[in-house]
Amino acid sequence: MSAKQEQLDAETIRRFNGPPKDALETFLPFVRTMRGYQRWFLRRDLVAGLTVALFTIPQGMAYALIAGFPPSAGIYTAIVASILGAAFGSSEYLINGPTNAIAVMLASNISLFAANGDAVHAIILLTLMIGLLQIFAGVVRMGSLTRFVSEAVLIGFTAGAGLFIVINQLPSFLGIESSSIVGDLWGYEPPRAAIFDLLRLLHSLEHVHLATMALSIGTFVLVRLFQRLDSRIGRKLPAPFMAVLIIGLIAWAIGLSVEDTPHKVKAVRDIEPLTRELPSLTLPHITYDGLRTLFGAAVAIALMGSVEAIAIGKALAAKAGHSFDASKQLIGEGLCNVGAAAVGGFASSGSFSRTAVNYEAGAITRMSCIFSGVLVLLVLFALAPAANLIPIAALAGTLVHIGLKLVDVARMK
Repeated sequence: MSAKQEQLDAETIRRFNGPPKDALETFLPFVRTMRGYQRWFLRRDLVAGLTVALFTIPQGMAYALIAGFPPSAGIYTAIVASILGAAFGSSEYLINGPTNAIAVMLASNISLFAANGDAVHAIILLTLMIGLLQIFAGVVRMGSLTRFVSEAVLIGFTAGAGLFIVINQLPSFLGIESSSIVGDLWGYEPPRAAIFDLLRLLHSLEHVHLATMALSIGTFVLVRLFQRLDSRIGRKLPAPFMAVLIIGLIAWAIGLSVEDTPHKVKAVRDIEPLTRELPSLTLPHITYDGLRTLFGAAVAIALMGSVEAIAIGKALAAKAGHSFDASKQLIGEGLCNVGAAAVGGFASSGSFSRTAVNYEAGAITRMSCIFSGVLVLLVLFALAPAANLIPIAALAGTLVHIGLKLVDVARMK
């Protein structure tokens, strides 16, 4: 960056840190950003937005599978959350959308949702409730309360989430159909829990689909290789996107994802095909019993999502020299979730990994977050038929890698 650009950065930071000039800037932080926008910011924000979009597509699809949704719901959630979060939130760099922590919390309560009727519609209602709770918390200025959640709790939760992701994705990783997994262990049927799910899977290893397992392992190895290459070339590569793309091309080239043969692997289109259509507006079915049943889960997930987003936003604001209003960020998070519910998506939060990519890719303003959402939408329209051929094994391989990385033994000591 030139000396002139560094000076402009400093001037921009001072402008962003000043008080809002009017009610519009107070309600829409995006307006203040645009009033101080410089022409040369555009290239860097576009590059950062494109880089983030390449990370978002495979992650959004994969996290949707964890939450019990079709891959398309993860894409729609990412688009809406990244745009609304940038428009209404306090952070200049925070990328909102599907995250592993929130997806795990949704998946771990799936029995509760199923008891309340159709699980997908129950989660959409839950997402709306989470959004409204976050908006209320932001309006009454409760953002500062999130600091009382200790780091030890977050470390423990993150490690547990990592193990849950790995166990949850092992059937897809190995190509074992749910109908082939044994129901009982040693003569009795244990309750649904991660440890028993793992034991059931170990008793069903004779049903492993070798082609699926090979693609999963290949994806896992490629993600590792590309991430190691990051440090050698000094720049962040969209490792999950590149790995999924390569494995998808291999599966297509040898006919694993397109031919109806014994070696065929399950692809995105086998769950719910992606289409070149905008999602329709969805109004969740609201009942008193539904609200009462889901309220506890809504509070817990709203708290976790808020802590996650505010922690990332504060850290980057301090690093970049920007101001940060935790309560205003809560309003932004709430609007993200209300928007996600409106398009049939699921609860979202700030993403650690994609936000780091955004910042490291040279983003200057929140326009990079908006560009990432718009670019994901454009990619969806342009490449939906090709994306339908992505093997589920490739997404499972990516998720197993993510899950193992979340178990940070060094920080747990």
